[in-house]
Amino acid sequence: MHSHVGRGNRGSTVEELSRSSDFSVFDWKEVEAYCQKRRVNAGKWWHHGPHSEETESSFQRRAVRLKKWLGSLQDHWAVPLNVLLVCHGGIMQAAFDYQPHPPNCGFRVYDLQRTGVATHVARGQAVVRPDLLVDPAFEVLSVRRLPEKANGNTVFRVEVLVAQQEFFSDISENVLRERLHDPVKEGLSPELYEKYGLSGLFPSWWSWLNRARADLSIYIQDYLEQLALAMGDDGFPPTLAELVNQLLLQGHLGQEEQREGEDGEDAEGMCKMS
Repeated sequence: MHSHVGRGNRGSTVEELSRSSDFSVFDWKEVEAYCQKRRVNAGKWWHHGPHSEETESSFQRRAVRLKKWLGSLQDHWAVPLNVLLVCHGGIMQAAFDYQPHPPNCGFRVYDLQRTGVATHVARGQAVVRPDLLVDPAFEVLSVRRLPEKANGNTVFRVEVLVAQQEFFSDISENVLRERLHDPVKEGLSPELYEKYGLSGLFPSWWSWLNRARADLSIYIQDYLEQLALAMGDDGFPPTLAELVNQLLLQGHLGQEEQREGEDGEDAEGMCKMS
């Protein structure tokens, strides 16, 4: 509905739901942890990080995370699971390509793998969607516009999680554009750029000129989250990954694997000594 555009579902927050006796059977710790990790304001789980809206590509990524989470449930049980998922038609379209728009009380049955690959049981066909069913190379926790500019340029505080470390960087719009966005776009073939879903996410110059007073941090966050997902793909060029690592991630990418390797060498040495 038009009245719902840009407002999530205008529904209840985690705190409001947990106070209601109608929902007392539910454990809200997982939702609270989700909101805290993703910097969602006031428990409004339908938001996009600290922003009051959710972008289309953010919703699509959330639909993919849902499929992968459903597929992972079998790891916690000794037998195959039958899960009843009750949801709106938008999630059925975004996650399972239910076309046309599902009718009220419409349903379909799918088999889900841990990777998020879904198979339509009645047809015996895999759901074909242009989703990246990979884990992101890093997580973007939040992007916020700072009140003060630097040399006339808008500055954003980018908070990320990589190698189990949380940290932030203050980066101006022109640096993000000229030293990150532009090299990535030029370094990827048009086919890869489209496959990774990066096209049209980063705000254009026209956006900045016509929305000079607008807070475009939600679109910066949207682009960086999609870039993190693209970097999780084996086909992403290592040179571009290292560029992002040095500019945005302060060189933290790959440190966890390096530490694991060093720990393994130490353990092997101890075994030989014993």
